[in-house]
Amino acid sequence: MDWQEILEDIRDEQAVLFLGPELIRLEGQSLGQHVREQLHGEYPDDIVHHYRRDGIFLFRDDDAKVKIQKKVKRRYRELPPDEDLLQRVAALPFHLIISLSPDTFVRDVFESCGLQPHFHFYRSGVSPEDIPKPDKNRPLIYNLLGEINHDESLVLDYDDVFALMKDCLSTGLPSRINTQLMRAGTFVFLGFDFEKWHTQLLLRFLSQRPGVSKFAIETDRPVTTDTGDFLIHQFRINFQAGENGHETFFDTLHAHCAQEDMLRTIVNRYSDVQTRLLRLVHNGKLAQAITELLQCSPDPDTQTELTLHAARLSRLTTQQQAGAIDSRDYFVEWNKIALAVILLIKNLPA
Repeated sequence: MDWQEILEDIRDEQAVLFLGPELIRLEGQSLGQHVREQLHGEYPDDIVHHYRRDGIFLFRDDDAKVKIQKKVKRRYRELPPDEDLLQRVAALPFHLIISLSPDTFVRDVFESCGLQPHFHFYRSGVSPEDIPKPDKNRPLIYNLLGEINHDESLVLDYDDVFALMKDCLSTGLPSRINTQLMRAGTFVFLGFDFEKWHTQLLLRFLSQRPGVSKFAIETDRPVTTDTGDFLIHQFRINFQAGENGHETFFDTLHAHCAQEDMLRTIVNRYSDVQTRLLRLVHNGKLAQAITELLQCSPDPDTQTELTLHAARLSRLTTQQQAGAIDSRDYFVEWNKIALAVILLIKNLPA
């Protein structure tokens, strides 16, 4: 693999970073899957079916769809983003980032790190708006599947997916994005499930120019051998691991950018202790995070609150092990405790 070629494309603003819905995970699930599982469990009369493989719903009727659109925003706000991971993404000097998740976590982390990106999102039936030209100093983040604060923009069912594909293949995306896609030499995909058919349609849309190199991290290689072979030969997807055994493609890319002094300067709001504790929560080790936070928090009120959270988590775990709680309800309660603990970690004296 020619890393210098990738770095040159990034440096020359001829590389595009795609962030998939599997990028941020919590206890083995993507955040989007968490949201869909919770909504399906809480509103079975409105959501007739949840197509887990494609990550979309079948609604009872239009009124039900409008109702669920309004619930999506609240659910995402209750979920903890992996800020350590997103800060590493923000440091990568891509000028154009296209996200296939409707949340604003990427934009929010950019802004909290002292960066000022442009941010826009797709809306079906709305003519592509004029957006500023992206560059390394002020990158563009574009949400392809809508934005949680604009209900009508969300891609939730097959009708929304078809509308998105129709727009992409006919009128296209905003002209400046189309221009950047056409001149790009490298596409980097992080957090994608390439088994999904609409992901493959996206690849078809991006494959209009010959000679483009596309890369994906090793863990995203499809389980099905035929699918993997098809993607490799049809779309020139190159599934790459990191250079060292413990590294991912993302880790190695980050390291090469650091060696070339290409990374953006990130204003890290959190200490090493806070970062380690946040990482424990996002890795599903909530009990360990609470224990360590109890040891390093000097505030008696915080210690009392943490003790209560530890007791709640213990009861919840006991219920799950005994089969006394539905898995969807378990994740809802687990997320509530995790979010409360994350807020306490962020308020920990540096």
